[in-house]
Amino acid sequence: MKNKSILLFLFLFSFLIVLSCKKKYDQEEFESKRINKADSLVRIAYSKYESKDFDKAYDLCNQAIASCPGFSRATVLMGKMKLEDEEYSTAIELFTIAINNKGIMQDYEFAEVYEKRAFAKEALKDYRGALVDYDILVNSYDSRYGYCQRGILKHNFLDDANGACSDWSIAGEKGDSRAYDLINEFCNN
Repeated sequence: MKNKSILLFLFLFSFLIVLSCKKKYDQEEFESKRINKADSLVRIAYSKYESKDFDKAYDLCNQAIASCPGFSRATVLMGKMKLEDEEYSTAIELFTIAINNKGIMQDYEFAEVYEKRAFAKEALKDYRGALVDYDILVNSYDSRYGYCQRGILKHNFLDDANGACSDWSIAGEKGDSRAYDLINEFCNN
């Protein structure tokens, strides 16, 4: 009788483990489907964005976020559209949300978010805030574009000619051809 009780217990225990594994798999599969749906919606939204159909692109991004809350790629695209509409404060908010919900963004996408947010801050004359974003960009993602843009910011708005020339030199070494034109114009005097 004792052996039957032990066997019954082991059978029930094994059965529960199988059920919990199945449930975990179902949750992972569900999450994967949600992300794929949101990603598909954002891909379509990008095509609408490229054809300047911002209303449809916004709608698709909102659908993506509804199906997968915090989906950063949708938030980034909405920020880009706000940037083009010159709604800089809203663009900054959206890019900040994307940064805080990095999610499945690749590093190059994450770098673009910092670049775009820095540009929006520059447009609002928040030069120190833009500098912080460029610093994060060049220190974390090693972007030649970031070095060049940070140099332009330093030269034009922060009265830091030496810092600008240094950034342009690094940008040039990393392959940004604009940097050498800037060095020739502003640094070789």
